[in-house]
Amino acid sequence: MSVEEKILVLVDGYSSGAQLPEIMKELGWRCIHVCSSEDTSGYFQKTYNPEEYIENFSYTGNLYSLASKIKDLNPSAVLPGSECGVITADALADALHLLGNAPETSLARRNKYEMHNRLKACGVQSLAHFMASDFASLYEWASNGTWPVVIKPVDSAGTDSVHFCKNKDELSSAFHKLIFTKNQLGKRNDYVLAQRFLTGPEYFINGVSGNGKHVITEIWRADKRSGEKGGWIYDRAVLFDPTSPEMSEIVKYAHTVFDALGVQYGATHTELIVTETGPILIECASRLSGGLCRPATNFAVGVSQLDLIANLVAEGTVAIDSIVLNAKKGHKHPLWQVQLISNQEGLVTQSNYEELLKNLKSKAWIQRAPRPGETIIRTVDLLSSPGIIFMSHPETDVLDSDYQTIRDWERNARLVTVE
Repeated sequence: MSVEEKILVLVDGYSSGAQLPEIMKELGWRCIHVCSSEDTSGYFQKTYNPEEYIENFSYTGNLYSLASKIKDLNPSAVLPGSECGVITADALADALHLLGNAPETSLARRNKYEMHNRLKACGVQSLAHFMASDFASLYEWASNGTWPVVIKPVDSAGTDSVHFCKNKDELSSAFHKLIFTKNQLGKRNDYVLAQRFLTGPEYFINGVSGNGKHVITEIWRADKRSGEKGGWIYDRAVLFDPTSPEMSEIVKYAHTVFDALGVQYGATHTELIVTETGPILIECASRLSGGLCRPATNFAVGVSQLDLIANLVAEGTVAIDSIVLNAKKGHKHPLWQVQLISNQEGLVTQSNYEELLKNLKSKAWIQRAPRPGETIIRTVDLLSSPGIIFMSHPETDVLDSDYQTIRDWERNARLVTVE
């Protein structure tokens, strides 16, 4: 390591966070990795490459010991690389006296039950919800309101084990499938979270914060479809410009959520539904969005969330003012993302995704796709999707036609050959 190189500590650098070491290297920085748990799921582990880091540490519960070892390497910043690293990153940044979000409010940014409690305490519109470890109390709460009821883990991510229950039998089935099992972040479900079902379009929002100032650069309308096991799977997402007047209500609400949850520094990924009474939060994560495609977002937006957070780290929080100004310029091009849906299972012997792109009229990028020698499974939720295709074209009809082409290739098993 050269004298000039600065160091970013990345806690659980999985999913989109796995792209940061290379981006930070472009800016003259190197990265240290901290694994916050021995129970990291295989989905995340396969995105982690220890060779991209100058040091790799495991957190075993002794924060002082970990901070002492890392302090000797003179780090300049700490970030969570994925959802499971949020709480440890907050605590480690505080122990090292580096920028971060206050550990005192970490749980409200990680635990969905505490998250909505915090919103209620701050007078921000939020979900009706209930946390239960026994079915009797869960059913009592559910039956005293409207159906359907949404059941999910308290602190997982994506669409992990999300169930929509229309009656007592479905509620019982979902509860007993979840309780005391491990979620996809490796945490045991000692409780389940129940929420009232909301009606309206769903959006997910990406941005960054510095010195308590918030910038939203992407608003995506998330279109989902019902999965074969009763949950929801992502279908496609359409990008909207946060500077457009029709997005102002969402932007204003998201800022009140960030303030209520104590977001001061770092990336944010927020999901909400716009109901008849206005936006209502589903969840807000103080980390990078999953599934980020840097070149696609740089093309359409002008700058990706990955580059925003990298610049915020490298330049310090003074960078937030220029980020705010640049965000006011608006987007450059339309952008869709199509979540791939697999109807096949087995070992991939041939992959035809590049051939698919040649048949699309849009400018397109593959964020990830299965390669020969890898295993593919049927898509039942977000984490079992085999990949994402990003597409940009000035005409909506062309984007829709290309979307239909992708689904046709999937239905006809043309994307992969399996055995």
